[in-house]
Amino acid sequence: MPSTGAKTALSPTMTKAEVIEYLGKSKRSVETYVSSARLRAKYVHGANGKTLSFERADVEAFKVSMEAPWEPNAPIQRAVPAAVATAQMSAPAPTAIQAYAANVDPLAALAALLNRPAESPKPKDWLTLDEAVTVSGLTRTWLLNETASRKPLVAIRDMGKGARGGRWRFNRVSLERP
Repeated sequence: MPSTGAKTALSPTMTKAEVIEYLGKSKRSVETYVSSARLRAKYVHGANGKTLSFERADVEAFKVSMEAPWEPNAPIQRAVPAAVATAQMSAPAPTAIQAYAANVDPLAALAALLNRPAESPKPKDWLTLDEAVTVSGLTRTWLLNETASRKPLVAIRDMGKGARGGRWRFNRVSLERP
């Protein structure tokens, strides 16, 4: 890239071509680093379709780790820009949740949860034969005969749970229908 003599600020991101030139590696090597998650990259939609984009700090940290003597299982340290490092040093302002939590008595909050009325469970959509007898008030024999005659009573045979021949399941809506 030719220099124009004017000093320009470096972009926080780099293209694949810039990374290849900066690292002094081949295109295939850079692609291998990306596919093996040794070098982070993301796809960006551009005028020519998707292109790889690299964070400059990640590429610089990767180059430093490549130049360092090899240590097994050593993590790659990401370079942190000075502006970000100083911003992280200052204490964050308390959020609304933190302010609320500072003013709440934990025992009172627990008591309020325990004294809340219990929510009733959602009724099951499919009932066993015994549950269908209880809900509908009909006899077991009548329900099984209706199922066998293929009338509008909706029932299925559940073959799960190791039941030999399966278990009958009845649709609650079809039982409650007049």
